[in-house]
Amino acid sequence: MPPTCVPLSTEFIPGLDWRPLCFEHPLPLDKVCQVCAVLCKETVVLPCSHTLCNVCFESSVNLGCVCPLDTANFDKDAVDKLRLRPGQLLKLSVSCWNAEHGCNFVGPVSELLDHFEKECIHHRASCPKCHQDVPRMGLVQHCVRDCDPTQGAEAPQPRVTLQGVQLRESLEKASAEIKQSITELKDSYYGLQASVNTVADDVKLGHSLSNRAVTEAVSGVLQQLDKTLPGLTKLGKQLLENFENARVDIKQSIAELKDGYSGLQASVNAVTDDLKHGPSSSIDGVSGRLAQLQRMQSDAIHREGELLEDLRRSCADIKQSIADLKNDFSRPQTSSGALKDDVNLGHSGKSEFLSRGAPCEVSKDSQSMEQTQGALEKPRELTPMELRIRRREIMALIESSGSR
Repeated sequence: MPPTCVPLSTEFIPGLDWRPLCFEHPLPLDKVCQVCAVLCKETVVLPCSHTLCNVCFESSVNLGCVCPLDTANFDKDAVDKLRLRPGQLLKLSVSCWNAEHGCNFVGPVSELLDHFEKECIHHRASCPKCHQDVPRMGLVQHCVRDCDPTQGAEAPQPRVTLQGVQLRESLEKASAEIKQSITELKDSYYGLQASVNTVADDVKLGHSLSNRAVTEAVSGVLQQLDKTLPGLTKLGKQLLENFENARVDIKQSIAELKDGYSGLQASVNAVTDDLKHGPSSSIDGVSGRLAQLQRMQSDAIHREGELLEDLRRSCADIKQSIADLKNDFSRPQTSSGALKDDVNLGHSGKSEFLSRGAPCEVSKDSQSMEQTQGALEKPRELTPMELRIRRREIMALIESSGSR
């Protein structure tokens, strides 16, 4: 139902502004602000059908053109502005402000102030003894006959306006929402606390199990290292001794090969000189033999290069094996049995290399040998056996050529 008791803000009649007026008939909705419940001389009707006064309208525009009642957006240029003519307001019927105290005045707004100030006899005053609110005309009789100082003043009943009702409803609604939110927060807090306790217990249990597992693993590794380290040290010393012996043999073979090659070169030079001073009839035959000797020398040099290349590849394989052996020494899990097999296989390869004079091929399973990289810097060229064979062949050719 439209309001019937609202404050007035018209600036038309001094003494009436901001005083509630109780109209005899309900006012139109578009004449009263639905936010502050004030009757104004100008109102604004929004597209959502809500009515605002100029003050509330300007505040809504400053907040982004949002209706304060339903938060609907609006265009400030697409609103209807209504004005209340002074003649309309002054003709509306209102009751006296002392109506609740017994005044029966009902008249136009223009006569209300004059009646209240000059004619109304129902004004009330406070008793100086008991502080009760009593009619001013009967205050003397009350003080003489009816006053009871022990009773105290009765609290006056407040006038309930539309604004007060809306405020009370809003407060009750907000209070209910706050209570509901507090209840939900309590439930969430209890659930979160239970989850935190569960996680803390799980973390403690997992930490204890992890520490135990790590301790056992470290102890096992240390025990295995204690068992394996002496054997690895002994095997490393044996490998170093074997490679040192191989290095000495290779150096000796290279020295013998160089001596044999120098002697061969001297023999070839001597044969060449003899042929140059010999009879001319045997020059052609000697030239053929000389060419054959040169080819044999070239073949020997070529064979020597191949042997050197094979030896370089073998040395590279041995270096790779030594690097792998370093990695094996860094792993405590390497079994001593596998290392012994690698050492035995390395001994057999070395023996085959020294007996046959060919480059030994290191097995992938025995790639466990390093620490002597500097000892194999110079590869051998030919074994003493191969050198002796080559020398005998060349000397035989030289003798046959000389006899002819």
